Amino acid sequence: MKNGNLKAKSTLLIAICLIVATGCSNNGNTKNEGSTASPSSEATSSEATAAPEKKENMKLFMTNSGLTMPDGTDPSNNEFINVVENYANVDLEVTVPEFADYATKLNLLLASGNLPDIVHTNNVDPVNAAAEKGAFIDLKPYYDNSPEIQKWITPEMMEMASYKGKYYRLPMATGKDAPQGGGNYINKDLLDKYNDGQYPDSVEGYVELLRKIKAANPDAVPLTAYQDPGSGVIFLGGQGFFQWYGARPNEFRVQDGKVISTFVLPEYREAVELYRQLYKEGLLDPGFATNDWGKWYNNLNKDALLVNDTADQLMPLAAFHKQSKGTQSDTSFRSQIAFAPPLKTYPSVLKDVKYTYMKKGSPIIFHGIYISSKTKDPERAFRVLEGFASDELNEAIFWGKEGSEYTVENGKRVPNSEKLLDANRYWSLQLSIVRGFSAGAESKAAQQLQTLGQEEFDYSNNSLKIVADQAEEVGVNMFSLIPVLDEIALKLPESNKFLSAATVDAIMGKISMEQFDKKVGEYSDKYSFIADAYTKYMNENKAKLDSWGVKEVNW
Repeated sequence: MKNGNLKAKSTLLIAICLIVATGCSNNGNTKNEGSTASPSSEATSSEATAAPEKKENMKLFMTNSGLTMPDGTDPSNNEFINVVENYANVDLEVTVPEFADYATKLNLLLASGNLPDIVHTNNVDPVNAAAEKGAFIDLKPYYDNSPEIQKWITPEMMEMASYKGKYYRLPMATGKDAPQGGGNYINKDLLDKYNDGQYPDSVEGYVELLRKIKAANPDAVPLTAYQDPGSGVIFLGGQGFFQWYGARPNEFRVQDGKVISTFVLPEYREAVELYRQLYKEGLLDPGFATNDWGKWYNNLNKDALLVNDTADQLMPLAAFHKQSKGTQSDTSFRSQIAFAPPLKTYPSVLKDVKYTYMKKGSPIIFHGIYISSKTKDPERAFRVLEGFASDELNEAIFWGKEGSEYTVENGKRVPNSEKLLDANRYWSLQLSIVRGFSAGAESKAAQQLQTLGQEEFDYSNNSLKIVADQAEEVGVNMFSLIPVLDEIALKLPESNKFLSAATVDAIMGKISMEQFDKKVGEYSDKYSFIADAYTKYMNENKAKLDSWGVKEVNW
């Protein structure tokens, strides 16, 4: 249910969590003696409430989501997974491959047919395909009788995660308190130094600011980006000017009742011309088309002015910048940051300013938990899922123990950020596989305030309202909800790579803009069926999408 850009953005979120370590940890070995009911369609709630007399042995295969356990940590026996085991009265044998190996090992596991009781994945497509062939069970009967899960995963969210009418997957929540929207956040130090602290009010104004930075520091890289070679997506982190033109790469928009690739829009062409000029002047990172995430992140330290990102990343990164000040990690990018206000003057080619707003995200992300059809006790397996959703685990991950990871002053919990961010604890965020990685908002905000102080906290935090209001105006991103359509599954990555290559070649001057126009025509001839398929799906599911908060179905 996604295009490549959304998956890449979600992967970036986890990578930032790993580096920033924003409250991604904690303690707690509390035990729930009477677990929440999770009956099958035959069992009643009262029958399933009674704790099983015998502890069951079960196997769990899961991704670490890029959050590596410290050496010596036993994935099957630690203070966090033990909370789940106590909740469900099970003994879990947990297998957690290295993140880089996970996809390969998942595919081998699915091919073998020798499945564990439970699988957690960040790659739902092959698991859904295996489920359709009988590898995993439909979770709807268990979900319908589970108040614990329903507190975090609504019926709508289960519907969004369904596959061909079946409910094999328990999705991961994006997070009830996750900031919405996104945009361009700006390096305050550079804004103060080169523009008297004033935000430019036009694209031209930002270009002039990039030129001032480059003139003062010839080694500066005022604008940088990275790419995801697997999906063919480009300009991650560096889509800022594309966004102000309302035409981000590798995306689609709804216009006059039809889905259209941004690649074919006049706004996109003018944005490419602008990036072509920025590249020629040395204002755009020459490695924008080949950088991986690490190179991009390092290049931010070379006087990068703006980064295009989602709202949930702002406060963690702001706190990290403050923590880095005066340390060996201190660099030019360790500035205060905040989202830029809307432009006063947008490019004249822009059809509607609403296309410059980043939409609300889906309430679920691309992770999922599945129960094997080979498990001997599906009810107990579902109880494990409830354990991952439980208050006890959430408390352990995000707050820890009173007197150790936090204290209580005047009736409020005060976090010990140093202990909560300890390398031996932050990995536990990988276990928040039901409530999601944006859970623990209260703990995270308390830590960020403690780190930043009220003035700097407000500077960054107040800018979230700008992008949240924009996101509310344009609604939920339809393309985060559309399932993988069989008719485009194989061609979407190919089309992304085609348009990305044409875009890069035009920006780098390898082809003329007239040749770029021919590439646009070629794309339309070869790949317009993709947008047509999306349009067909949108029209056939308009009422459902509208009820989920997707406003663009009426554009």
